[in-house]
Parts: sequence; structure tokens; C-alpha cells
Amino acid sequence: MSRSARRLDGTTRERLLDAAERLFAEHGIDGVSLARITAEAGAPNASATQYHFGSRTELLQALFARRMEVVNRRRLELLARIDPAEGAGALRRLAEALVVPFAEQLDGGPGGKAYVRFVAQVYANPRLRMWDLVRGRHDEGVRRIAEITPQILSGVPRPVVRQRLALATTLTIHALADRERAVAAGIPEARLPGAMAAFVAGLVDMVAGALAAPVSQPAPALLTA
Repeated sequence: MSRSARRLDGTTRERLLDAAERLFAEHGIDGVSLARITAEAGAPNASATQYHFGSRTELLQALFARRMEVVNRRRLELLARIDPAEGAGALRRLAEALVVPFAEQLDGGPGGKAYVRFVAQVYANPRLRMWDLVRGRHDEGVRRIAEITPQILSGVPRPVVRQRLALATTLTIHALADRERAVAAGIPEARLPGAMAAFVAGLVDMVAGALAAPVSQPAPALLTA
């Protein structure tokens, strides 16, 4: 293949990823055919999506990998600043490492705004497990959060810590996706200067507070039953 042909091939692949991310974000993972993605991307070959990605699962993995590299690098940078012995301060920084890198994808360049809603669609799909799609692909930051959190919350039973991290992740994904929809819909309050920064700061506060919440007496027993 000539250099110009390889360059065109790479451009086609990026157009397919952009189209898939946007369509999945708007219509759900099961609501979009590979043929529609190919058509929306303006690919010259009707089977371009299959040619570049093979299956729907491989396409979803490619969509995650494209954004997760940046998210993971940023998350690891924030996690490197945490000393678990600092208690509440460490927990606040851990919440920032969970929330902020993902929130930054709301302004992540061309197509970046569709990524947050795409992730929410995957997360809400009962037939998909998001962590199976990203395992081993720029997920070091997520795994590091799972390691550090029990060190900070040393007095909280491990099953409770795992449950709280799962709930905090769900809150983060869907809260940011809803916020992006509000911005896209032109809701005035969502478009005010500084509104997004204030929203993200509030979300970090909520995640930190949820992780640090008191443990009710029956909770550990129920989670391990």
C-alpha cells in the first residue's frame, strides 16, 4: 500500500470512529447498525467498518482505547500526588482523580463531547460490561484507584469500599453525561461562564463525601452474605 493510500486509510478509520461515537451516544449501542456508521462516515466502501474493526465489540474497544489513553495518563498524574496517610485530603484528591480526567473529555477536541454520552450508553446497556471492554487497555488508573481507596478508608470493610467505588463511578458517568446533554440542548444555566467548573467541583465533593460516609452496622454483613 502506498503512503498516500495508508494516510487515506487512517483518515477513514478516524471518520468511522467519530461517526460511531456520535451515533452510539445519541441512539444507544443497540440502536445503530455498522452500515449506518459507514454511511455517516462517508466511507467509500460499504463494508469499511467491518474492514477496519471486524466486529461491533472490537469497534467499541477501539472507541474506548482512543480516549482512554489520555484519560488514563491524566488519572495517573493525579494519583501520583496522593499520600493515603493524609486522610480527608487524600480522599478529596482521589475523588478528583476519578472525576476530573473523565470530565475533561467534555472539551476533548473534535468528537470529544460525544465520548461521555457514549460511555454512559455502554454503562447502561444490560448486555455489556464496560470493564470487560477496557480491561488491559489503558485501565491502570482505574486499577490504581481500587488499590489506593482501601488504604485511605482503612476503617471501612473492603466490600463496602468496592460498593462505594462502583456507585461513585456510576454517579460520575451519568452526571457528566446529563450535564453534556444540558449544554448541547442550550439550557442557559449550563452554559454560564464557570458553570462546568463549578459542576465538576460539586461532583468531586459528592464523590468524596459518598466514599467517606459513615458505615451503618448491618451493611458489611449484608454485602458479604
